[in-house]
Amino acid sequence: MGEVLFGLFRSGLEALTAGVAAAGMAAAYGRLAVRFGWVKPNADGRPVPAGTGLALALGWGAALVADHALLPDPADRPKAPAVAAGLLAVAATGWVDDAFGTTAVRGILGHLRAIRRTLRPTTGGLRLVVYPVAGALGAAASGAPPAWGALLFSTLAHGLNLLDKRPLRALKAFALVALPAFSFGGPPAGAAFFGGLVPLLSADRRKTALFGEAGVATLAWALFFPLLQAPPAVAGGVWAVFAGLAALAERTSLSARIERSRRLSALDRLGVRP
Repeated sequence: MGEVLFGLFRSGLEALTAGVAAAGMAAAYGRLAVRFGWVKPNADGRPVPAGTGLALALGWGAALVADHALLPDPADRPKAPAVAAGLLAVAATGWVDDAFGTTAVRGILGHLRAIRRTLRPTTGGLRLVVYPVAGALGAAASGAPPAWGALLFSTLAHGLNLLDKRPLRALKAFALVALPAFSFGGPPAGAAFFGGLVPLLSADRRKTALFGEAGVATLAWALFFPLLQAPPAVAGGVWAVFAGLAALAERTSLSARIERSRRLSALDRLGVRP
């Protein structure tokens, strides 16, 4: 009983600390974003800070390192420093796209064509390199095949990014996948992750900041480790859904399809502040 109570107390403290830290970092980042021009139009066309999801990655990463310093990592989990390093790598890569990327190039094929045409890397092209490497290393640290890790994480991050065009849309997709995925084990320092997510969810709902590629990369990283532990049918099914979204997005607008569906459109607007 004592261990259970200590675990609950520790999780609650982690969630509270990460939430307060993420809220403070998001506020500070918002001021920096306005000063340096890291802003993009929100769903209403009003310029707001882009890439605010970086605050979630920093808060969760700090909790991972603190966890590792205070208590030994469970034997069946990858080491917290490796998880934190991968998290910061993918979130920073996403943030570069948020701050300096352009909407003139869209989709995986679009970035590949742009690179071939100009012989210069794009911010989206940077994701095509970093995400598979991070996924492969994360899988290797978890005892899973690196090739599967590279494919799984890249597809998760790309699929969530495709959905992150309206407030709360990517977060709703994340929640739907998290329900089956987390039944096989949550992300390392999961309490801190969810605590840090709360203030950013509020900002996304009110359309005062863009979660951005840094945010969806962080969400994908949180889904990634539970899915590595899930049965192949579950992990493969999730991958197939996101791969299907990516293939569909190369040919049509996902937002337009959602708007044409009464049920999907109602779900899309649920919880979003008018």
